[in-house]
Amino acid sequence: MPSSFTDLLKRSQETSRSRSQRALRKVTRPLSQQFFRPALINELPSAKSEPRTPKRLKLSQEQPWSQSDLLSAIEHISQSGDPSGSALTPIESCTTHIRHARKTLKLDDMVMDEGLRFEKAEDVVMTPDEQLDRLRDSTTSPVDPGWDLPKNMHKVAHSPSHQKAFDDMGIPWAVQWEVARLVTTHTELSWDDVPLKSLDQLCGSASEFAPRVAYILFGQHPSYKVISARERTTQPLGGTSPWAEYDHEDMLLRTHSTERFGCEGSYFGGKIDQILRLSVHSSGKFEFRLQPPAVSTSCRFRRYLGSRRLVEVRFSDKEPRLHPQTLRKYMVDNALVINGRVFRAFFARKNTVYLVETNEGLDRQQDDLIGDQFRESLRDFIEWHNPLYANPSQAVTKWATRFALGFSTSQPGVMFAPEDIHFIDDIVAPGQTSNNAIMTDGAGFINAAAMNQVTSRMKWSSVPVSIQARFGGSKGLFILHPSDRLPEDPPRIYIRPSQIKVKLHPDPRQWCPSHRILDVLIRNSMSTGVQVTDQVIMNLSHNMVQTSILNSLTQTYIESASLIPYVKEGQFVQLWDTIFTRSKVQEAVLKGLTPESIARAQGLGSIKENEQELLDAKFSYQHDPHSGHPPSYEMQALGLLQSGFDMKFMPLFNRIESLQKSILFGIDEKCHLHIPHSACAFIIPDPLGILEAGEVFCGFNRPIRVNSGSDISLVTGPVLVTRNPCILPSDVRKVIAVECPELWTAGYTDVIVFSVKGKHSLASMLGGGDYDGDTAILVWEEDIVNQFTNSATDYADVDVSVDFVSSPKRMGDIPPDDFRTVLDALLSQLIPNPIGMYGNWHATAAKVLGLDHIETVQLGNRFTTCLDGPKSGVAILPQSLGRDSKKWNNFDPRIPSKLTVIEDLKYALDLYRKECEEEMVALRPYARLDDDLLQPYLRERDLCSRVPGLKEELDQIVEFVDKMRFEFNHGEFSLGKRHGKARFEHKTQGRKSTAGDSTKKRNGLPLRRTIKAYQRISFSFEMSPVSQRRTLILKITLGGLHFHSWLRGPSCA
Repeated sequence: MPSSFTDLLKRSQETSRSRSQRALRKVTRPLSQQFFRPALINELPSAKSEPRTPKRLKLSQEQPWSQSDLLSAIEHISQSGDPSGSALTPIESCTTHIRHARKTLKLDDMVMDEGLRFEKAEDVVMTPDEQLDRLRDSTTSPVDPGWDLPKNMHKVAHSPSHQKAFDDMGIPWAVQWEVARLVTTHTELSWDDVPLKSLDQLCGSASEFAPRVAYILFGQHPSYKVISARERTTQPLGGTSPWAEYDHEDMLLRTHSTERFGCEGSYFGGKIDQILRLSVHSSGKFEFRLQPPAVSTSCRFRRYLGSRRLVEVRFSDKEPRLHPQTLRKYMVDNALVINGRVFRAFFARKNTVYLVETNEGLDRQQDDLIGDQFRESLRDFIEWHNPLYANPSQAVTKWATRFALGFSTSQPGVMFAPEDIHFIDDIVAPGQTSNNAIMTDGAGFINAAAMNQVTSRMKWSSVPVSIQARFGGSKGLFILHPSDRLPEDPPRIYIRPSQIKVKLHPDPRQWCPSHRILDVLIRNSMSTGVQVTDQVIMNLSHNMVQTSILNSLTQTYIESASLIPYVKEGQFVQLWDTIFTRSKVQEAVLKGLTPESIARAQGLGSIKENEQELLDAKFSYQHDPHSGHPPSYEMQALGLLQSGFDMKFMPLFNRIESLQKSILFGIDEKCHLHIPHSACAFIIPDPLGILEAGEVFCGFNRPIRVNSGSDISLVTGPVLVTRNPCILPSDVRKVIAVECPELWTAGYTDVIVFSVKGKHSLASMLGGGDYDGDTAILVWEEDIVNQFTNSATDYADVDVSVDFVSSPKRMGDIPPDDFRTVLDALLSQLIPNPIGMYGNWHATAAKVLGLDHIETVQLGNRFTTCLDGPKSGVAILPQSLGRDSKKWNNFDPRIPSKLTVIEDLKYALDLYRKECEEEMVALRPYARLDDDLLQPYLRERDLCSRVPGLKEELDQIVEFVDKMRFEFNHGEFSLGKRHGKARFEHKTQGRKSTAGDSTKKRNGLPLRRTIKAYQRISFSFEMSPVSQRRTLILKITLGGLHFHSWLRGPSCA
C-alpha cells in the first residue's frame, strides 16, 4: 500500500508522462484522470490483480489494485468516514417494486387507496455494505431477459480500431464525441484521417483537450484551414461551452454519486445537449450528423442518467422525404451506435426522438472505471420511470404520455424524507363522479419549511405561495400549506390522487432518491394589463360586448403607447424611459445572461413550458460576440439615444419607426386586444375552503395603479375569467371577486383563487382546465364586464365520440416480451396530430356560422378532444377527418360572416396605422451622407486616384462591398431567407436629398449604395511602404465577420 497520497500522486504523474511518450502498442489509460477521490485511493491495498486486456497489462503492474479492492475501499470509507471531508456518497438502490393496484372506479384510476399504501410496510433502511451489495448485484445482471430487442445497429460514428484506442487510453467521452463529430460533419475527413499515434495527445480532461481536437488531429491535413474556418462558426459561446460540465458529470458518473441529482449542495447535472441532426438521402437512407454539444436546460432524465447517456435526434418537419411512420418503425428496429456505445429510442415529440444509452456495446467491453456498470437496459430504465404493469387497466397511449414528465425543464429544489411524504384526498363535489367535479384537480400542498428551502436554493427575492413542480410520479401545483407553517419543521409535501400520473411503489421508502426530489419548474407570478387573443375577442363579442367598446380600448392603448409625441416634442429622456419600460429591456437582458438551466425557475421563461423561447433568448438578447452589436431594435435605439443622437440620424429614426410599427401591428400580426384592467396568473383551489360557489379572490402582493390614478391591492366586484384556448361560448365566465381577509392574511396573493364549492370545478368550465399549472385571465374592465352575459354551460356536453376511436389495448394486455407495442406507443407523437387544422376550422366556422352554431361547437369539441387525445387514448377517425377537411379547407371566403368583430377591429386598426404612418413620414429626416463616415473613404479615394491602376482596384473593393451587403440582406443565407419575410416593412424612401446627389455628381463616385452599408460595415485604410511600393490595406467588418484586402500599386516617388 502506498505510504502516502503524495507519493502515489507523484508516481502517477511520472507514469502518465512516460506513457505519453510510448508507441501506440504501449499506450494505457492515463492516471491524470482522477477516477478516485484522495481518501479512497489511500484505502486501496497493494495486491496486484490480473489485467482485463493486454493493453492494460502495464497499467495493472504500475497501479496494482482491482475493482474488488476499490469496492472494499469504498465500504471502508463509508463505515469509517473520510478524514479529508470528501467522502463518497453512493447512490441508493433504485430498484422498482411493482404492486398491482386495483382501479379507482370513481376518479379514473388515479392512485392506490390509502389503506393499501402501507399495508405491509417494512423497515428498509440499509447499511452502506448492503447498498454496495445491491449495486454489485445490479452490475452482474444480464441484459434484460424480457425483451429480445433487434440487433440491427446503425453506425452513426464508429471505428473499431479507434474505439479500442479510445478505451485503452481513457479518452474522455466529450473528446470522443468531438472526434466523431468532425469526421462525420466534414466531407474532407474520414476515420482514416484520424492518426492513431496522435490520440495519446488527447488524454486528460475535456476542458483542456475537447476544444483542441481539430488542431491536434488534423492540423497537418490539407483542408485544415477550411475545416477550422467552419468550426469557428459552430463552436458554442463561452457561456454555453459544455467541456467543464462534462468533466464534472463524468466524475460523478464514475462513482455513481447522487450529487448530480441536485440533492447535495448547489450543483445539479444534466445540462448538456447532445444532438444528432437527421436528414434523408435521395436514396431514402437516414443520415445522422453529430452537432456540437452545448450547455442547455436540465431535466429529471438527464440528471438521473447523466447528460452523456441521453441523445436527441432532431429533424425538420419540412424534410420532404421524411415519413413519420417510416421513422418510427426504423427507430424501433434499429439502435444507433456512437463510438461503440449503443443508444435506443424510448420517447418522441413532434420533431425530436430521444435515445438512451443502454448496457449494450459494439466493439468495446464494459469499463467499470468510468461507470459503465451502472448503465441500465432499455426496459430497466422504462420501469424505473413508469412501471409497465403497475396500472394494468391504463390505456397504453395514456401510459406513454407520462414520459413527457421526465423532460420538463426543471431545477431540483428540496429532497423529502420518506416519512414526510403525505397523501391526502381530493375535494370532490358531493354526489358527483365525473372528473370536472374534482375541485382540487392537480393541486397539492407544501409546508413553509420546504418552501423556504426552495426559495433559498433558487435565490428568489421572496417566498412564493405556489410552485409548479414534478415530484415522484406526480405533477402539478404545490401550494403553501394553510397551517403547516413552522419554519423549523422538516420539509413536508402533500400529494393528491389527481396529481399522480405515474404509479411508483406505494411505500416512498422504496423510491429512488431522484423520485424524492422536488423538481421545480416555475414559481407563481402575476402580470397585469394583458393582451387577449382573437379567440377571446370573438367570445366577448358573442356574449354581448359591443365592438365599439373593444375598439375604444384599442385606440386608447395605441395612443398611450405611441412614441410619436416624444419624437415630435424632442423629449428624448421620456422616449428612452418609455422604450425601456414597455419593451421590458431589463428582463430581456436577464434572459440573455441567465443560464438556460435555471432561466425558467427564475421566472424568465414563459409560465407555460416553451423550450424554444429560452433557446431563442440566447440569440435575441445577447450582444453579437464578435462586433458587440446590440441584438434588438429596442436596445439599439436605447444605445443611440444614450450616445446623444437625435432624430436627424437616420439609423435611430429607422429603429424608432420600427418600434412604433410593432405597437400598431403586433408581434405576430394577429388581432390582439389590450385590456388595462386585467391580470394573468396561476389559478389555485381555495386552500381554506371559505369562498362560496361563483366567488374568486385576487390580491396583489404589490399594489397596482389603475386608470383613475389610485392604487389597489385586490379586485372586488363582477369580473370575467377565462383561459387559453377559449373555444366554446361558455369558456369565458362572469363571477364575483370578493374581499377575503382570511386569504389575504394567509398570504395567497399574486394568484387567482377559485372556490372549491359547487357542482363543478370553475377551472374545468374554462375550456376543461385544472389546477396543475393552468393560468387564467381575470378582467375587471368595467365597460366589458357590465355588457358581458354568461352563456349556457352545456356546450361542452355536445357529443362527438362517434368521430373518435379509442385505443383498446391496455397495459395488462401486453405480453412481457412484447417490446414493439410499448415502443410504438412511446414514439407515437411522431405521427402528426390534426390539432392545428381543427383550430383553424373552428375559427372559420365561428366567423361564418357564429360561435354557438352546432357545427362550430362540434368542431370546437373535436379540437379539445384531439388536444387531449394522446392522454385519453383516442384518435380521430380518418373518415371524420376527411369530411371536415373537405368542407372547411375549401370553404368559400366570399360567404358573408356572421361574427365580424375581428374584421371590424382590423379595419379600425388600419385607419390608426395609416394616420401614424403619415405622421412618421412627415417626421422622417432628409436622407444625407455623414461627412465623418465619408471622410476616410474620400481621402483614400483621392490617394488612389494619384496612382495609376489603384483606383480601378478600389472600385473592385466597392463592388465587393455592395455584393456582400446584398448577400447579407437578401442572399441565400440572409435572415430573410432563413427565417422568412421580415414582420415589418420599413419605408426607406423619404424626401429626396439633393446634398447626396450633388456629392455623387461632384466626385463621380458610386457612393450611395456603398454608404448605405455603413450601418453594418466599418472600414479602415492604411498606407504602408513595401519595397518602394504602396500597399492599400482595406479592413472590412461585415455582420461580425472580418475581411482584409491588400492592394499593391506601382512604384511612386
